[in-house]
Amino acid sequence: MAAAATTTTTKRARAGGGSGRDRLSALPDELLHRVLSFLPSQQVVRTTVLSKRWTDLWRSVPCIDLDFWNFPRHLELEMDWAGAWERMKDFTNNLLMLHRAPCLDAFRLNVLFHGHDETRHMDPWVRRAIKDNPLLLKVSVICMTNPVSYYQLPHLGSSPCRRLRRLQLTGMSLDHSFAERLHSWWPYLDDLNLNKCCIGFCGIESNKLENLAVTNCRNQLADVFVIRAPHLASLHLGIPFSIDAGNCLVRASISLLHHAFSPRSLAVLLGSLFSVTSFELKGFQAMAVLDEEFDKVPTFDNLRTLSIDSRFLDLSRSDVRKFKALGRFLQKFPILERLTLMNFRVSRVVELVEYPKLESLRTLFLNCCDLHDNFGLLRHCLPNSPNLEMITVRHCMLSDGSKGGGRKAKSKKTYSGSKNLACSQCPKLKSTEIIYCDHDNISELVSFLLEIAAPKNTITFTYV
Repeated sequence: MAAAATTTTTKRARAGGGSGRDRLSALPDELLHRVLSFLPSQQVVRTTVLSKRWTDLWRSVPCIDLDFWNFPRHLELEMDWAGAWERMKDFTNNLLMLHRAPCLDAFRLNVLFHGHDETRHMDPWVRRAIKDNPLLLKVSVICMTNPVSYYQLPHLGSSPCRRLRRLQLTGMSLDHSFAERLHSWWPYLDDLNLNKCCIGFCGIESNKLENLAVTNCRNQLADVFVIRAPHLASLHLGIPFSIDAGNCLVRASISLLHHAFSPRSLAVLLGSLFSVTSFELKGFQAMAVLDEEFDKVPTFDNLRTLSIDSRFLDLSRSDVRKFKALGRFLQKFPILERLTLMNFRVSRVVELVEYPKLESLRTLFLNCCDLHDNFGLLRHCLPNSPNLEMITVRHCMLSDGSKGGGRKAKSKKTYSGSKNLACSQCPKLKSTEIIYCDHDNISELVSFLLEIAAPKNTITFTYV
């Protein structure tokens, strides 16, 4: 058997036109197919010029990757869009006609078009993608002349793609039949990503789905997008929705920057995400957190990482309610370990605001926050976080005093120790990093941090 294998390898190498030195051509078809799967289809086809050994390999590669950006040519300062489209159309039609892999691991199609006349050529490509029964199907169709123009998913017949595990669609118009296919056509689908799609149905229901991302989409028929996925583990949504995700959801990212919700709707939303361990919030309203409906939201007993964007609390700077909302919101996270506040602004008068005790908090990250209010945010957080170990302050806005640390090149320097003053007691604080640029005034921040009772704290300055 060993001698036969050696003979086969030698024949393959010599079939490549060499004298036994072409070690790449001597590899088995399965391994070469694996290597070619990482290349765009246009480059895969070009391997036919290497030798006779490579003449037909491209036909059975288990991945098809067609990207519009592999076809344009520059004519002086302008892009040859029409020519690029014609080249892609001709190449894709010929490729799909001659390709004969029994089934695919992945089918990727990225198309840019100017008018709807071009989209009719894409229908057979998408149908072929479904017919090839891939594990991963990724289709991105973007109109260059009209960003809200969507490609209508064609009628796909009656042949299901039962192997499909991951589906990623961009720029598509999806109707009720698409939602129904999640049950019958794609029983093993566990990863669904919809981006910049026009959704003509009210929700998604799947018993298998584990990862779901719906971003920058428009719900055409309903104000609320309903999701029922009891095994969902990862969620990233950017449209109004309600969700029944069971107890399996562990990661959630919510970006609702352009939609208004009633306090009850937000309470229902938050209550359905109680099992997550990591939570990123964008676009929520402070008044919803202060509403009595928020009392019904259960505690997040598993959550350890929380990130809040400023648009979560987007009232005016002078309104103390935004800080009250933050305090009330943090009460729902009893084991929170890492807190990130981005672009956060609070009122100058916050002394009477109740701030929760964060016994488990280890890391605090302030990113582009406003600390003009005599560091009110830090003055409330630090004494209520007795186990805090690390603070990072990045490009935060301070007073208009003289600039501190005004180095002109990237640099780091450190100071150890701090004065034992009564401002804040942080006995476990070990590391504080200040990330700043030319326009950041950090001298007062440094003075404030040196007053913290944290004998083991090391302050690091990083100029970027």
